[in-house]
Amino acid sequence: LAAQAYVELATRFPDTRHDAWFKAGKIAEQRLKNTDGAREAYLKVPPASAHYREAQDRARKLAVR
Repeated sequence: LAAQAYVELATRFPDTRHDAWFKAGKIAEQRLKNTDGAREAYLKVPPASAHYREAQDRARKLAVR
């Protein structure tokens, strides 16, 4: 439910400062073990985010798995 809430937040409010895509990706990766969903979320993290570089690195690592 938490991952869905962050996806919903990021979809409805793309300019939110809560890094919703990053948080959704982190939950999908660590708690749900959903690598495809996590990679998708990490790739949607906007370049203005403080977590952009980390999200890109995580997405790249998940693509290798």
